[in-house]
Amino acid sequence: MILVIILAAITPLVQAGSAGFCTSDEFKCLDGTCIGRQLLCDGKKNCPDSSDEVFSACYNETCTGFRCNYGGCINRNLICNNVTNCWDESDENEFLCANDSRKLELFMQLKGDCPGEYGMQCPNSHKCLEWSEVCDGVSDCNSGEDENLKLCGSSRCPYDSFQCESGGCIHKNRLCNKNIDCVDGSDEIPNICLMTQVVYSIEIKDTDNQVQQSEQMPEITVWQSFSCPLVLMPGMQVLNFFSQLAYKSDDEVPHESIVEVTCNDTYILFGSNINKCVNNMWHNEWISCVRYCEPSPDARRVEYSAMCSRKSNIVDCNEIPHQLSTELLVPCSAGYESDSGHDQVGRHICNEQGEWTVVEENPICVPICGVKSAQHPDITPWTVSLFRRSTGKYGMYTFRCIGTILSPYIVITANACFSEADEVNSHLFFKIAEGNHKINFTEDEDHGYVLHNLMEIHLGSFDKNHMAAILSLVKPFRFGGLVRPVCLAPSYDETQPMEIKGIFDSAELGKGHTEYENSKYYLTYFVASESLKYSVRSFISSIKDYISKSEQVLIEH
Repeated sequence: MILVIILAAITPLVQAGSAGFCTSDEFKCLDGTCIGRQLLCDGKKNCPDSSDEVFSACYNETCTGFRCNYGGCINRNLICNNVTNCWDESDENEFLCANDSRKLELFMQLKGDCPGEYGMQCPNSHKCLEWSEVCDGVSDCNSGEDENLKLCGSSRCPYDSFQCESGGCIHKNRLCNKNIDCVDGSDEIPNICLMTQVVYSIEIKDTDNQVQQSEQMPEITVWQSFSCPLVLMPGMQVLNFFSQLAYKSDDEVPHESIVEVTCNDTYILFGSNINKCVNNMWHNEWISCVRYCEPSPDARRVEYSAMCSRKSNIVDCNEIPHQLSTELLVPCSAGYESDSGHDQVGRHICNEQGEWTVVEENPICVPICGVKSAQHPDITPWTVSLFRRSTGKYGMYTFRCIGTILSPYIVITANACFSEADEVNSHLFFKIAEGNHKINFTEDEDHGYVLHNLMEIHLGSFDKNHMAAILSLVKPFRFGGLVRPVCLAPSYDETQPMEIKGIFDSAELGKGHTEYENSKYYLTYFVASESLKYSVRSFISSIKDYISKSEQVLIEH
């Protein structure tokens, strides 16, 4: 029987061959495997889990050769030979291997534009640092360039110091003081700090009371510093509130530190953005950065009547931002119908990438054309009135012409409505009123008209006789029972005359004339002058092409 004796404690009995113990000349890997102690921290990973070549195992090992950054030891003849002998490649560090002229060049690059007393300039903030602030365990540059391994791993710390895993140096009294002093938190690694505490020896003896194995065990089995753990969520940045230096994911934030949390673009912050670490706990509940979606362009399309909801609550589709899982439903607006003839509804979900996932495709919505309201049979819903502002003191708008709605943004009228005296930017002087109105008005009076501004006046280059004018609106018509477009026929009777002469009231200039067929009204002629009615047959294809191209441009803007 083998006895297990714990010094300074009651001696219990254990079974012979207890698993998990290594001899005094062996190193016990974290997975329980035993390797020869001479293989510990030799620059090569010998444990199956590589635990013989990590900082916590090697930081305090004596090295008579070259010390790798993590603490491993290799022959000095192996450094700077263009072969990686330390697994962390620290034996090929640029600062270590540079000749004198290259080293001077590297240090001048570090110095940047800083004056003589400074040794380093931070790349992003351009802050100047003294050498005492470089590799001191505290990050002074926004991205921690003054504490990185490339710079700090090439030097060794003075006597009575602890060299952080990142290469920085702190006084040995600050090791395992339960507060983070190294920028990477390596001075509070539990495996290191547990072994700095009171240690008991565990010995295994045989029946003749001869020691077969011995191992040291810490008095305590859990180590926890006063720092607070930091887990950065996607899109999140955490800065020291006073220095504005950024923490990295999995950093430990020291006790009494105050941090500020910000979210990147396309993320929204929920919770307080200021927090404080107090005795390894955050004072406030930790916030979250949630991805959001910009308002969908579909919500602004005149042919759609978009509806948004989140957690069964209706929200404004044009609000900024839309949270994850917001649902967007896209049916056709009033005055429109799906070209498929079905009541199709598009469905979209705001996803984790801040984009709208298409669950069901949007319907293709086309205006309901050529139909009069049964409740208002005397109103022609595709008729509008064109008014021009005078240059007088009161800015009176006087009636000029009648027009016909062809689409949400497009009206057709007579070229003759516009005189040679009209300026190049004459569209700024005109307004369109919905309906057939001829009474003049001023903008500041309560006239009751629904008015639209013009984007452009296009005088009929598509019409070889220059009879027609096409007007583009800044904002579209909202279609319904009292406002909707006339229909344009797919083709026209070639036997119809192009012109019909007659005597027409000047107040009817530009008015569209229609034919009723298959329960809809189709535009056939418009009044081009006081003596002529002109057919749209010759340029109907050009009109349709113009409507399609111009409306696409207007929608994109």
